[in-house]
Amino acid sequence: MYATVSLVAVVVLGVLLAVSYRVEARRRGVAEGRSEAQLLASTAVEPLLEGRPLTDGLTSAEKTGLKNLTKEVVGPTDGVLRLRLRGLTGQVVYSDDGSGFGDRPEDEALAAAAGSRWPD
Repeated sequence: MYATVSLVAVVVLGVLLAVSYRVEARRRGVAEGRSEAQLLASTAVEPLLEGRPLTDGLTSAEKTGLKNLTKEVVGPTDGVLRLRLRGLTGQVVYSDDGSGFGDRPEDEALAAAAGSRWPD
């Protein structure tokens, strides 16, 4: 009887710890992804842009620079799966794989354009 009660308590504690570790690992993964995206944006993408609003579209020089960048950093083994640039309206102005141009802006993109973070 005591062994059964102890076993149940240990199993419940184990499940709670597993869930807690999973939530924490996800939180850390998202934070790391954000950090890497910010680093890529500030060191590799921003220098290629001419400082105009993205809603005005990209110049041919900007498009060429972004295409060259994506050849180097986008791929399944490089850690960057896709590169998309959006204007402040959330509309896609550049996409390395050509996707997203006709899609409605995602809530996450609109929140980022407004300067806030989307909840994790």
